[in-house]
Amino acid sequence: MAIQITERQHFVPRAYLKYFANKKGSGHYNIMALPKNNLTPEAIIERNTKSICYEKNLYTLPGSTNEEKMLLETFYSEEFENKYEHVYTMLTDPAKTELTDAERELVISTVATMFYRVPVWQKQHTEVMR
Repeated sequence: MAIQITERQHFVPRAYLKYFANKKGSGHYNIMALPKNNLTPEAIIERNTKSICYEKNLYTLPGSTNEEKMLLETFYSEEFENKYEHVYTMLTDPAKTELTDAERELVISTVATMFYRVPVWQKQHTEVMR
C-alpha cells in the first residue's frame, strides 16, 4: 500500500493527548483549551485533538517518493505512537512495581522522543548547529 503524505504532523501525539481529553465518538477526542491571548475562564474552548499541537509538514523530509518524505513521520508512528497505549498502561498500573529492561527502554525512548519532537527545541537546536 502506498504511503500518503500527512501534512498535519503532531508534535504532541494524539495518542498522548487523548488521555487529557473527553471521548466524543469513535476515535474522536476533545480537549479543553485556553487561548494564550485571553487567559480568562470564559475563554476556555473545546478543541478536537486533531486540531491542536501540530505543524504542517513538521517531519516531512526531502525526497522523491512519499515513502522518503514520510520516513520520520512513519518512524514516530510505528515506533512510539502505536506503542503509547502500552507505555501508558505500564506507567499507570498500580500493581506493576518493576519494569523489564525492554519496558524500561520503551518508556525512556518514548519520553525522550516526545521531548525532541517539540518545535521550539528543534528550532533552537538548528540555530545552535548553524
